[in-house]
Amino acid sequence: MKPNKMRKLILLQFSVFAVIIAGLGMAAFGVLLIDFLYPGTFRDWYVLRGGMELNTVLLLVFAIQHSLMAREGFKRIIRLLFPVELERSFYVMMTGFVLFWMAALWSPMSPPLYDLQGTIWGWILLGIWGLGLVILGLGQVGMSGASLIGVQTVIDIWYERQPEEPPFSTPFLYQYIRHPLYLGVLLIFWATPTMTHDHLFFSEVMTAYLLIGIYFEEKDLVRRYGKAYSDYQKKVPMLIPFFKFTRK
Repeated sequence: MKPNKMRKLILLQFSVFAVIIAGLGMAAFGVLLIDFLYPGTFRDWYVLRGGMELNTVLLLVFAIQHSLMAREGFKRIIRLLFPVELERSFYVMMTGFVLFWMAALWSPMSPPLYDLQGTIWGWILLGIWGLGLVILGLGQVGMSGASLIGVQTVIDIWYERQPEEPPFSTPFLYQYIRHPLYLGVLLIFWATPTMTHDHLFFSEVMTAYLLIGIYFEEKDLVRRYGKAYSDYQKKVPMLIPFFKFTRK
C-alpha cells in the first residue's frame, strides 16, 4: 500500500474510533439526564456510591478537560503529537471518555428536595424540559452538527480536504439569541419535576461553568470575526430572547 493511502487509512480509523467514543459518551450522558428527570430509572443498579466527593471530582475532570483542551497552547501540543487533521477527533474522543465515565460513576443522592411528579407544576416543568430539548435540536439548524462529534473530520479525510474555518453566520435561532444550544442545555438541567441533591449540585456547577465558558468563548469569537461579532453582540441577546443586559 502506498504511504499516502496508508496514512489516509490510519487517519480514518482514528477519526472513526473518535466518533464512536464521542457517540457513546453523549448517549451515556443522555441517560444520566433522563435519570435526573426520573430519578432511579437507570441508576438503582449502581454499586459505586461515592457521594458528593466523587461527583465533585467528576465535574472537576469535565471542567479541566474542556478548559485545558480549548486553550491554544494545548492545541499546539496536540499538533506536535498528532497530525493536524486529527485535532478535532482527539478533542471529541476525550470528551466522549469524560462524559461516559461521568454518567457511569455519578452517585445519586436522596431523598429528593422536591417531587412534583403527577402535579400540574410537574407537567409544566416537564414541558419546559421538552422545550429545552427542542431548542437544543433547532440550535443545530444551519450549523455543522457533523463537526460537533467529529464526523466532519472523517468526511474531510475521506475526500482529502483540508478543514475550513466556517464563515460567521446567524442561522435561525441565532438571530434571536447568541447561544441557543446553551439555553436549551440550561433548561434541560433545571426544569425537572423531581429535584435531588446530586441533580441540584450538578446543575449549579454546570451552569456556572457554562456562563464562564460563554465569557471566554465570546472573547475568542471577537478575535476570530472582529467587528462582525462585536456588532452581533450589541444587537442580539446572549441567552434570553428579546432581553438584553445593558451597561451604563
